This record gives sequence, C-alpha cells and structure tokens, in this order.
Amino acid sequence: MSTQIKNPVTIELERLSKEFGISASTISGRAFKNSRKADQLLRRDEGDADALKKLAKLSVQLEAERQERVSKLFPSRRIERASAPVIGDRN
Repeated sequence: MSTQIKNPVTIELERLSKEFGISASTISGRAFKNSRKADQLLRRDEGDADALKKLAKLSVQLEAERQERVSKLFPSRRIERASAPVIGDRN
C-alpha cells in the first residue's frame, strides 16, 4: 500500500478552497495570471512554499473582493456567470 505525500502548497490550497468555496485551480490560476503581487512574491522567494501560501491567500482575497463587486453591480446575476475571461486566454 502506497501513501501519497502532498506538498505544503497543495495542502494550503485545498484548505483555502474548502474555507472559501473556491476551487484550488481558480485560486492558483487567478493569482498567477492576474496579480502583479504574485509575480513579486515568486521572484523574491522563488520556489518557497511560504511565498506560495501567501500567494494563495492573496488570490482568495482578490476573488472574494471581485465577487463582492460583481454582486453589487449585478445583484441578479449569478457569480459563476459573472467571471471575466483572463487577458490572454484563447477560449
């Protein structure tokens, strides 16, 4: 029987995902694609799990703020449908 070992970043993303109800891929994807702060953290602490944890937390905050703005602007619109495409996405 083999045991799967998860790295600290994966564990933190899963925890944040459960806590805020946002998928882990959304958290990491939006942080990497949309945040200049993410770039700064990664350049300064390249490969550091703590930096990636900070990045995930920042992404959750940014997503929560975005959802709040969207719900104020479009109260009748569902949040899932309100997400804007990431600049540079082909789809």
